[in-house]
Amino acid sequence: MNLFYHSSDFTQPFFEVEEEETRHLRVLRLNDGVPMWFTDGKGSRCKGSLEWKKHKAFVHCEEVHFEDEITPKLALVICPTKNSDRMEWLIEKAVEIGIHSVHCILCDNSERPVFKTDRLKKVAISAMKQSLKFYLPEIHELQSFSNFLKNPPFSKGYIAHCKSDRPRLLLKNALDAGVDSYICIGPEGDFTSKEIETARSAGCLEVSLGESRLRTETAGLVAVHTFELLNQK
Repeated sequence: MNLFYHSSDFTQPFFEVEEEETRHLRVLRLNDGVPMWFTDGKGSRCKGSLEWKKHKAFVHCEEVHFEDEITPKLALVICPTKNSDRMEWLIEKAVEIGIHSVHCILCDNSERPVFKTDRLKKVAISAMKQSLKFYLPEIHELQSFSNFLKNPPFSKGYIAHCKSDRPRLLLKNALDAGVDSYICIGPEGDFTSKEIETARSAGCLEVSLGESRLRTETAGLVAVHTFELLNQK
């Protein structure tokens, strides 16, 4: 089935399709009466039929279902890459696999002191629809790593780094199955020792993603996939 996105809830039995999705409907050349599914990205999915009125698309909402959110939840905490295409690739794959939220952080070795998330949010919507999911991960704006650690989304946290002189566990062995968690991935130059100490003081467990030295976006994907494999039902 084709899944489309509608940012509002489905309390109205008849609603106008938003501009971005209307363009997609035109490309697909869908005609009046075609059955279709919409999601609000918050667990609701609406089954309806399409109606065109003067180049605008409307949907008659016929039935609404609610899907429970997949648990446990994972928040990916990551320092944006210098190349924005790599971040977009990561977000696309992470959403397809399954993720609760993304928190962009500014670190001492960051290559991008300014980062806008508008494009990432569009990529996340597209990946959600493609993978037939009904929850849209929240993409949080850039903040300092220290500020993030003051108010993390979950109590269980991990920081992945490459400093072999510090004791670390492999992420796959450190993760607790069934527990909401966040995993921190640093910039290409890695987290500094001070940042690692700050994270450890905040309760993060130091972990390794394996023997290979990974790019930031690869490390992020490995973390998401490892969490997913551990918690598959």
